[in-house]
Amino acid sequence: MTSVMPETFAVGFSWNFATWIAVAVLATTTVVAASVPGFAAEDTKADCYVAPNGNDDWSGRLAEPSRDGTDGPFESLARAQEAVRELRRREPDRKTPVRVLIRGGVYYLPETLTFTPADSGTAESPTIYAAYPGEVPVLSGGTRLTGWRQTPDGRWQVHLPEVERGEWDFCQLWVNGERR
Repeated sequence: MTSVMPETFAVGFSWNFATWIAVAVLATTTVVAASVPGFAAEDTKADCYVAPNGNDDWSGRLAEPSRDGTDGPFESLARAQEAVRELRRREPDRKTPVRVLIRGGVYYLPETLTFTPADSGTAESPTIYAAYPGEVPVLSGGTRLTGWRQTPDGRWQVHLPEVERGEWDFCQLWVNGERR
């Protein structure tokens, strides 16, 4: 019997972007993108981009990394949020939406990402966080577990020193998107 190591192990929770944004809209005063004049779901123009292959030291103004690897999208939503706040400070009278497009992939959030009413923008210039057209970003509050090894009896095992020391406890294990 051959055993194949699953691609992803995570503990905690994981939401796809559509679920997460629905919760964010209910929890804050963020305007739903579809109701914003001039917003088209297939439009790829944005003020900043976030991608798993991005870098928080880059400008965030490109949807993909540049060929020379010196600029491209941000890597984290927290950095995009910071950039939007900076943009709002520089352009307090802005009359157009601020758009952040999030490329497909899994984003492991190391801490809670909190949006306040101030992050929503204004009626004339709402802040919109949306999935890049045709892609599915997943925001995960889980912790990715690495260092797995297969035991002689074919089971997968990982040593977690934090659990052993009583510093960390978890109640869910997800393998390749399935709860175990």
